[in-house]
Amino acid sequence: MPKTLQRRRLIHVALLGVASLPGMSRLLRAAAADDSPPILDENDVTAKSLAYVADATKVDVAAYPNYKPGQICSNCSQWTGEPADKLGGCQLVLGQYVVDKGWCKVWEVRPDKPAA
Repeated sequence: MPKTLQRRRLIHVALLGVASLPGMSRLLRAAAADDSPPILDENDVTAKSLAYVADATKVDVAAYPNYKPGQICSNCSQWTGEPADKLGGCQLVLGQYVVDKGWCKVWEVRPDKPAA
């Protein structure tokens, strides 16, 4: 009789494990999605200190006369993403992504990718 109970217990635990797989899969996907750094918000303190804008075409040229069309995050020396990435890291912004078409006042030409 003890072997029958052990076998039943094993089958019961195995069935519970199989039944929980879809839920676990959803949890794992959600956890993986949350691992991506957030995107830098223009209203963030760091963004404001850098005069960061997510769309370089909206730079206030009167306030930042050093801005020239074609200067975007993805061709800046601070960009740590790949050239084709829409979001990437910035050496000046830790723990958050910046937009490839963004701009900030410390933009500096990347030697391997000059401004368009």
